[in-house]
Amino acid sequence: MTSHDIIGDASDAMSSDKPPSPKNRRILIVDDDPGVRSSYQSILQPDDMDDFFAMGMEVLGESALDAWEPQEPYQLTLTESGEQGLDAVAAAVRQKRHYALAFVDMSMPGLDGAKTVKHIWTMDPHVKIVIVTAYSKYTPDQIVRVAGRDDILYLRKPFNPLEISQFARALTNQWNLERERDRLAENLHLANRNLEELNKHLEEKVKEKTALLIQSEKMSSLGVLVAGVAHEINNPLSFVISNLYHLQDCARSVARPGDRTREGNTGKRAVHAKRLVADMHALIDEALEGADRIAGIVNELRTFSRSEEVEGVPADINMILDSAVNLLRHELKYNVKLIKRAGRLPRIICSPQKLSQLFLNLLMNAVQAIEGQGTITISTRAAQQGRHLTSPCIVTTIADTGKGIPATDHDKIFDPFFTTKPVGEGTGLGLSIAWDIVRHHSGHIGVKSAPGQGTTFTVELPAVPAGPAN
Repeated sequence: MTSHDIIGDASDAMSSDKPPSPKNRRILIVDDDPGVRSSYQSILQPDDMDDFFAMGMEVLGESALDAWEPQEPYQLTLTESGEQGLDAVAAAVRQKRHYALAFVDMSMPGLDGAKTVKHIWTMDPHVKIVIVTAYSKYTPDQIVRVAGRDDILYLRKPFNPLEISQFARALTNQWNLERERDRLAENLHLANRNLEELNKHLEEKVKEKTALLIQSEKMSSLGVLVAGVAHEINNPLSFVISNLYHLQDCARSVARPGDRTREGNTGKRAVHAKRLVADMHALIDEALEGADRIAGIVNELRTFSRSEEVEGVPADINMILDSAVNLLRHELKYNVKLIKRAGRLPRIICSPQKLSQLFLNLLMNAVQAIEGQGTITISTRAAQQGRHLTSPCIVTTIADTGKGIPATDHDKIFDPFFTTKPVGEGTGLGLSIAWDIVRHHSGHIGVKSAPGQGTTFTVELPAVPAGPAN
């Protein structure tokens, strides 16, 4: 059998339809000496395993066989020159049946061992290489320089059969372990990429659900405010309607022809018309004032309840607080005294809608905490925060004289769905959403409270200057 025949047999095996072995035990032999190639074959593909065992016992003793485990036979490709060896490697790479190991003779006609190894690694950098030589014009360092890598193993001729066997077993195992490591690393990379995609989708879902939750809480808050807002709108609407009726009477009076006999002269008629015009101006002014109040309330409701959020716009914290107070005015006027201490503040870049909901939630909590008569104090001030007190911030405190919160609940009040209110009187989302809004603005919210001593919420928001407040 010639070396070309052996290469052909190997190619047929590599292209067969049989499933590949779970372990790669393919070995390439490159040596121009047919006797040496025959020795490789007899060592790595022995016809009689008894001879192989006898050889092992002779060298290592009977105890060596106790640790021996049956292995699948090696798949050899025997070639007689560097050029034929490169052809075999190229075919193996094309068919994705790579060699795990190559024994390469150093001194051969044509391409010598060092140049052959260099080209092998160009095509398949994972092949383990053993240079086998009796004599070489190259030193090991020169071989490394020619091959381009220093992970070459050396074996002197004549070699011991057990050395070949041990090299084959150790290096094919190493190749398989490295490929398993690569496979696991790739699986890990894919798993990480899938997790990143999953996390991205989860983050989008969380944002979507959070937006829906915030909007739901807004609608819940509006439900609590509906009666009061309706009353706030009803008062100015009533005198607008009343004034319009008066204006209608005045207009009729001006348009009605006067009784010249009863009037006596045109002077009296002129005085009467002048009075009617003055009354009409007063009625129109009052009606416009009432309409402005209605428009303001409706505008605040519309701004608060809209689902789309406006981010990164300049706003005045004091004005946002005023808007929240206006929405709660009906709740405040009967049993709650409101004290406002507004400091001079810079406008900041923020989401006005989110901050409006934040302050409305805190104010509603304060109102609901007061049983009977009580006081809510709102104060704002500019301050400095940070380790060196160099970062400007705006501090807002909302303090009430309500029933207070037990110390055991302080760590839970910002948890979603936690509430101390009776069933049906609270969603448990108001303070949780307030906490999320403060975190969204990179701020901090804290609480001080004790039963019977009221509650104070303190909100610190970093002030990104946007010019002075008007």
